[in-house]
Amino acid sequence: MELQNNNPQLVRPLSDGERRAQRTLAAAQRLLHPDEPQSEAISSVEAELAGYVKNAYARRAYG
Repeated sequence: MELQNNNPQLVRPLSDGERRAQRTLAAAQRLLHPDEPQSEAISSVEAELAGYVKNAYARRAYG
């Protein structure tokens, strides 16, 4: 069953804050599930954070 939106007033573009929130949630999902294939490139900041998270979990698992 496909939902149809016949009222164009209900469709609005996302605000800057909503777009940032979506990007933040997507980055968090990539950090939580690093083994899943990534559909988009990650930023250098996200790569650095991913390395930090990986090292933190490795230390926690062994120590």
